[in-house]
Amino acid sequence: MTDIADILRYAVPVGIVSVQAIMGWVLWSLKREFVCRKEWANMTRAHSELEKRVVLAEQELQHIPDDKAVHGLELEIQGLRGEMKILDVKVSGVRELLDRFVNVVERQENWLKYGRGVE
Repeated sequence: MTDIADILRYAVPVGIVSVQAIMGWVLWSLKREFVCRKEWANMTRAHSELEKRVVLAEQELQHIPDDKAVHGLELEIQGLRGEMKILDVKVSGVRELLDRFVNVVERQENWLKYGRGVE
């Protein structure tokens, strides 16, 4: 019986240390799996802040025009550019007429002032 007692004398402490090591590993693993209350509160707060930001962004995106509206605006802008070019041509023509009119008025003023035309 001393043989079993000798074996148990060495095996029991090794077994206890092994069981304690396994229990330590289990507790360490559980700690990594579960979250403490403080961390949970921080995560919940961060999540609610992000959710508010997403809601605000979605509300802002509702005001942005869709593709059809943007395309319509592009067509309108192109039409306005064409109309502006036409107006530029018309204004240039009016400018030429005004230059001629100013030239005639200046000649009349010179004739009235000096009694002769300026050439």
